[in-house]
This record gives sequence, C-alpha cells and structure tokens, in this order.
Amino acid sequence: MPSRARRPEPTPQEYAVHIDRRATDRMYAGVVGIWGALLVVGLVGFGLLAAGVISQTAAVGPLVFILVCVPNLVIYGWIWRATRRLDVPLLVRPGGLTCRTPRGELSVPWDRVVDVRVARAFRQDQLTVLVDPSIGPDTPGVSATLSRSSWSTVRKAGLRLSFRVVAEPASEVLAAVATLSGGRFTPALPGEAKPAR
Repeated sequence: MPSRARRPEPTPQEYAVHIDRRATDRMYAGVVGIWGALLVVGLVGFGLLAAGVISQTAAVGPLVFILVCVPNLVIYGWIWRATRRLDVPLLVRPGGLTCRTPRGELSVPWDRVVDVRVARAFRQDQLTVLVDPSIGPDTPGVSATLSRSSWSTVRKAGLRLSFRVVAEPASEVLAAVATLSGGRFTPALPGEAKPAR
C-alpha cells in the first residue's frame, strides 16, 4: 500500500480573542468595591463632622478620601463598563493584528509591530504589543480610531490585554500569535522558555 504524504494543516486565517464578561466582572467588581468602600469612609467622616463629633481640622482626612476616591471610582467604573462592551479585544491575522480597547481600535501590520511579549503586572499576566513609535493614523497599512492621548500611550507603553479577562487560554493566544505572525513573534508566559524561532 503506497504511503501518502501527510499534508500540513492549513494556517488559520484569523484568531479572535474574546472577552470573558464574568471574569471581567470579578476583576473590576473588587477594584470598584474597594474604591466605593473608601468613599463611604470619607462620607462617614463628613457625617461625623456635620454631627460635631470630629473637629474641622480632622475633616482633612475625609476630604482627601473623597477627592482621591471619586475620580478612581469613576475611572474604574468606566473601564469596567467599556471592557464589558468589547466582544473581541484582539484579532490576530497573517497580515497583522487588531487591538480593540475602551479608548479605540488599532489595526497594524506585523512589519510595524516591534515586539509581542507577556509581562506580569498587578498579579496578572498581560499581553503587550509594542508598535513602531513612528506610526500614526496616516501610516500606510495602519487603521486607527484612537484618540490623540491614546496614541501617546500606545507609542510609549504599547497595547495591553490582561489574560485575566479573556475567554481563551493564554497558551492558545500565544500560539496563534506565533503561527499567524509567521514565527516573527513567539511570546511566552513568564517563567516559560520562549519557543525557538
């Protein structure tokens, strides 16, 4: 019986990373809950001031609590809500990738990506996509709806995606990046050896 040559499996045309809304809720509910509890402490302090239980000089503490807590509560609440609305924050294709964030979207070809790596931050693994800092919304092959301030952040720190809020396993996402980038980028989780190129 003649042996048949095994055909290589076709390369997928794209790989979509989806938001896990339950995981997103778990992550942000804790953060928003802490800021909310601190705000309540500040408000209780003002209540004690109004009732004459504490002096006006002691009111500085509750005032600082409120001035710090309100902006953080608003920011994290907005990020939580906006992240929940993202269906596919990362789309990986043979021609490049598309990152969707609460502040807009960026599609960039692989030749404008400087590095794709995984870093540990805030006790979680985050995929970081570093792009050529010279790119902008008018760069050929680049498509973006990012605000001007977001461009500045992207150029300096890259685009980040926490593996804590996505449905797909980190190893699967990293394998898709390695495959669909044609081996150009082979990110690994912290503590794991990078695959050979």
